[in-house]
Amino acid sequence: MKKVALAALALLACTAQAQTFQARDLTNDGVTDAFYDSVHNLTWLADANLYATLGGPADRDPRSFMGGTLGAGELRLSTAISWVDALVVGSVSDWRLPERVIPVGYVPSPSCPLACIQATPQAGQFPSELSFLSGATGQFSNVMNGNYLTWTADMAWQELRNITTGRNLVTDETGLMTGYVLAVRDGDVGTAVTTAIAAPVPEPGTYALMLAALGSLAIARRSRKNKH
Repeated sequence: MKKVALAALALLACTAQAQTFQARDLTNDGVTDAFYDSVHNLTWLADANLYATLGGPADRDPRSFMGGTLGAGELRLSTAISWVDALVVGSVSDWRLPERVIPVGYVPSPSCPLACIQATPQAGQFPSELSFLSGATGQFSNVMNGNYLTWTADMAWQELRNITTGRNLVTDETGLMTGYVLAVRDGDVGTAVTTAIAAPVPEPGTYALMLAALGSLAIARRSRKNKH
């Protein structure tokens, strides 16, 4: 009986986790424009390559001396910062690029400035907010299999992260950084869309298993009572 109870609790936990990302309508047309991460209090645009969707012009490749251009939606860091700062979706503004996260409790020392990235630029140290999307990008549209940009003004090293594979790297060559843009903002905005969520929804078989486990638990309890 204990195993049945544990299984039921595990399934309930999976269902609760699926509710972490909540669909939001920013343009009042009943369509999901964004996803709200209730754990980190962030709202992400649902279109992971909105720049290309809106028909933004191809950006210049900073590594090319022959006037080469980047692929659709891939931007230089400077272009990405300017574009996202001016972005308005519906009536919602204040969008920005994802930032690297300083761990709770981190205390910089005089010999090691804020975040101390300069001395230890490992890709695994202080990952960006893009790491929060791990396993939850299935409902986002136009997710590109390439690097996405981040920008944190007080950190010398920036992260580039592939949100499809989860692979990341850091670099201090910000003038040469290029990548896709997934805009984010602080807080919850828009109207809830109850028909979709960003994290995978449990399939009917999962619900059936959960109900069966709960039913077995109830039967086991009833049998114990009858024996007494």
